[in-house]
Amino acid sequence: METYLITESAWETMTSVVRATQGRFETGGLLIGPRSQPVIVAATKPGPKAEHLPFRFTDDPNHQQAEFDSVASEFRDKVRWRGTYHLHPGVLSRPSHGDLNQAREFLDHLGGRVLVVIAVLNGRAFEPDCPVALRGFELQTGDRSFREVELMRVPDDSPAVAEALAQEPETIPVNSSDMWADPGFLSYLTPSGRARINAEVAELRDAGFRVTTLRRKGDHRLLIHLDSFWGRLLCIPPREYPLNPPSLYLGRRTRPIPPLTRALAWNSDGRILDLVKEALTALRRHCPVSDALLLMAHRIAWPLRRVFVRRHYHLPRRHGWPNLGGLVCGATTEDGSIVRKERMS
Repeated sequence: METYLITESAWETMTSVVRATQGRFETGGLLIGPRSQPVIVAATKPGPKAEHLPFRFTDDPNHQQAEFDSVASEFRDKVRWRGTYHLHPGVLSRPSHGDLNQAREFLDHLGGRVLVVIAVLNGRAFEPDCPVALRGFELQTGDRSFREVELMRVPDDSPAVAEALAQEPETIPVNSSDMWADPGFLSYLTPSGRARINAEVAELRDAGFRVTTLRRKGDHRLLIHLDSFWGRLLCIPPREYPLNPPSLYLGRRTRPIPPLTRALAWNSDGRILDLVKEALTALRRHCPVSDALLLMAHRIAWPLRRVFVRRHYHLPRRHGWPNLGGLVCGATTEDGSIVRKERMS
């Protein structure tokens, strides 16, 4: 059975937090220790805004972050979040199914291994010196269930703790892969990136857009032209797409229009279609009636389009929308050079 060293201060924090509840509700906090060694140097308190219920609790994230930052500064960033501790009612001294699911979620994000300490009050919970029993359980990536570990209480200045901290670098080494170090890297030219773009182009076409994909001369950036009822949009995904949102442009003029909520809150699950829909909604809401008629002329027969198209591209100039990011009106390319149409397949 593996042994985790728990410093005196971390042990006292856990037991004092648990005793304060008198067994009426759940409570707990985070465990902090060296990144790669089975050592815990600090335990956080739940925080003033934590929510406690008889069978579960939600901690105060701002308080937890502040405590973690303080501990990390004290140990020169040689520590990280290693797990959690919390009180179980009665004599349930093993992790629950919910604890297992939560630990798996943590491992999906952090990898490595997670320590879960279960605390149980042994005796009269309302007594200030009620004994607290602590049991430790570890889950590693790929494990189907927890394995129990031994918890050993040691002084804060224990040589074993000092040795474990000495083995950790003060900063986390970052391994730069060739693709990110390469200034010419384009994520959508990788197999997974190309599949993602192809799927998104299919979504746009299914939504009724006429889609044309191009590659720009020089830097080979992908350009996605979208023809819609309200005009022509240009979408330029960044090199690292979908980690960051694409830039959207209207026509061939550089005039800013309102920011997009989806762009400001972007994550890798975002879709170009959702961004485009929000952009068109913003255009419809902010365009005067006279300008809207000109925009609709984009979809009318070719003779009328020739009459209106020049004025259409000048419409945003009169709006004066703030440039706050997300969606801007802009030239289709930096140098105007589009060399060929490309089918992303």
